[in-house]
Amino acid sequence: MFDKTFELPLTRDYVRHWGVVEGVRELIQNALDSDSPFEYEWSETKDGISLRITSTYGKLDTKTLLLGSTSKADAKDKIGSFGEGYKIALLVLTRENRPTTVYNNGVTWNPEFFHSRQFEAEMLRIVEKKDHSGRGKGLSFVVTGLTDQEKENITEMCLNMQRSLGEVIETSKGQILYDRPGKLYVNGLFVCEIPEFTHGYNIKPEFLKLERDRQTVSSFDIKWLSKEMWFESNRNDEIVKMMDDDIPDMHYANYGTPEVVKEACYEHFMNNYKGQIIADDSKELKALVKEGMKVYVGGGSYGSTVSSNPKYDTKKVALKTPTASLKEWLSTNRGNMRTPAIVAFKELITESESWKKSNE
Repeated sequence: MFDKTFELPLTRDYVRHWGVVEGVRELIQNALDSDSPFEYEWSETKDGISLRITSTYGKLDTKTLLLGSTSKADAKDKIGSFGEGYKIALLVLTRENRPTTVYNNGVTWNPEFFHSRQFEAEMLRIVEKKDHSGRGKGLSFVVTGLTDQEKENITEMCLNMQRSLGEVIETSKGQILYDRPGKLYVNGLFVCEIPEFTHGYNIKPEFLKLERDRQTVSSFDIKWLSKEMWFESNRNDEIVKMMDDDIPDMHYANYGTPEVVKEACYEHFMNNYKGQIIADDSKELKALVKEGMKVYVGGGSYGSTVSSNPKYDTKKVALKTPTASLKEWLSTNRGNMRTPAIVAFKELITESESWKKSNE
């Protein structure tokens, strides 16, 4: 006999592409978004592995069972804002036969499916009973029947459940993760793979907007954030190397570039590419090559940053070709030369165009 039931307008097949891991993910997110320290506990039971997720100071009001009802709608530092998370989690876990109990400040909530005569469909309802376990206040989700593989997948999904993150750079916008290349996390929860990235990132929720499915992000947003985080790290040697190598993590590094990074890029260029000229576009590239100039071919953000430095001067960085030197000499001395000498010198200039080619 139960005390109350709450019927939710959610059918069994809602978010049918979600499985156990996605369901648990929502419960973990709910705990991470609370004002309580994140607490969890794995245990072995006769029915499989059990996971308890606890928010010591948490509480779910009955009205939060309404779709669209959430206390996080205007909280920029929270992931959840759509008012569906834990309700969908209960639906998915029930559908996947992973019994889940919510211990909610003196009562228990247990999800189950029932046949609605009104809608002629299986829908979700929450059965509320008094909690006789003596747990008292606080909020806990207990999921049972998990497999070893599901435990492993859940642990990989949540950085807070992992013993070591390897080398980490802390910034005001989140963490740069050396040992998680191409993985994006928000508030410690895995979001998606960014295969072209050479590092992983754990972003604070207020700095990155997730799409509704919480598994995709704007490519521009994450690339902009990654370069901002690196700028804040002050690891200028690494930053310049990544820019020169045209690493996607630094795709927009030529925007809002700190002066210290600009200077580091220029010094790196002079040490490694002196004698080469940076072409602004393909047209200039062709013209420079035609003149026999050595042209820098590399990262877009790197080249743009170097050429924007006030110290950058093509006359200083480029080594003149024989042809360019002869043309400059003729321009300076032409007034003192007779016509036959000028004609002969022009022939020498034409001949000089092949000098570089024959020595390549």
